[in-house]
This record gives sequence, structure tokens and C-alpha cells, in this order.
Amino acid sequence: MFPILDTPAIAFGLEEARASKVARVIVVIHPEKRMLVDFVQNWAKELRTIKGEVPEIQFVVQERPPGLGHAVWSARDAVGEEPFYVLLPDELFFPETPSLLALGRNAPASWVALVGTQKVPPDEIHQYGMVGLHEGARVVKVVEKPRPDEAPSNVAMVGRYAFQPSIFDALAETAPDPSGEIQLADAIRLLLPDGVYAQCLAGERFDIGNPSGWARAAQALARVRRTAAASQSAARS
Repeated sequence: MFPILDTPAIAFGLEEARASKVARVIVVIHPEKRMLVDFVQNWAKELRTIKGEVPEIQFVVQERPPGLGHAVWSARDAVGEEPFYVLLPDELFFPETPSLLALGRNAPASWVALVGTQKVPPDEIHQYGMVGLHEGARVVKVVEKPRPDEAPSNVAMVGRYAFQPSIFDALAETAPDPSGEIQLADAIRLLLPDGVYAQCLAGERFDIGNPSGWARAAQALARVRRTAAASQSAARS
């Protein structure tokens, strides 16, 4: 429920999913996050009144939070045997094209995982899963939060993914890291021989999990709102 100005961060993720024509959204929650459930349900109800069509919303409870990989694993029964997206709402995008739609652009038919990427500066490399690429697209190496001198490149995974259901088999084989968490990056590494591809995502992106990213996101959102208000005012005059 962490807000950007007056809007909870998850609202931007929900709107991105809706704009990407996603038919069903699975929200993985902690059992104590009842406020989040209420917000998402109210969002869907209000949007249905305004626009008439919203994704189906389903909640999955993650009893304990041992890593992003475990959160994805928690949704396995709800997902079933279909390809699916993973969207992390603490990575906020302001793109012209919804990043989920851009993710599958020009993807080969044989993919098992697609990862959204952007280049990051050296002082941010330790915050991300970093990838090494072959011919600009196929992922051949994944390193979770390395030191800059250990990173295979300056290309980071930035919270937008698409997976075939085989990711659940990879997660089942993934051992916890030293902190006890199941890392999604470790499971992706197991899929590399089968076809993992990167898609560089355009548009402004903000990691709102840190104070500087949150502040820049708030400034960007205020700018977007001022521009929209000015356009509406000009249209009325």
C-alpha cells in the first residue's frame, strides 16, 4: 500500500495490467494485508462502474514471505498450465506502451521465460538480478545482486516477466539462498538452456523500494498530472 503522492503503488500495477488486456490478475498477499485486499476490490468495483471492463481479480495468500521465487510458487495452482506475467509493483513504469505488452514483442516462439530489462549505472548493479546476453536478446547468464566487478553486464531485470508453467518445476528445484529465501533469479538460471530472452523496456522507470526512487517517482507523477491538467484546460478553452 506504499503510496506515490495519493495513489498506492499497487494501483499503477493494476492499471498496467488492465491496459495490457490481461484477463485475470492474481495478487499474492500476506495474510495480514487485509487493507490491500479491500483496496484492490474497491479499485475493480470503481473501474467497472467507469469503464465497464476490468480484469478478474484473484488473491493468493503467501503464509510466509521467503523471497520472490516463493511468491511466484504460491500462485502455481491459480495459474494452472497457462503462460503468465509477473509484475512487481515496486518497479514503477511510465511508458508510452504498457511494459507487459512490450515484453512479448518479437519474442521467439520457443521461449520459456521473458525478462524485462534496462541498463543501470554501476552503483545500482548490486540492487538487481543482472543478465548476460548473447546477440542482444538470449539470456545466457543470471547473477543475483552482484558486485559491479562480478556482473555479466550492466543489463538488469526490472520487475516485468513472462513465464511458461515450467518455471514452477524450476522453482521446485531451487534451493534457498543463505538468507533462506527462494530467489526467482535462481529459478530463471535453471531455465537458460530452454530459452530465456530479454526485452529492453522503454520509458521512465522508478524503483520505489528506495527513498530516492520514490521521490523521483512522485516528481514524475506530479509532472504527468500537471501536463494532463494543462491539456484538459486547453481543450476546454
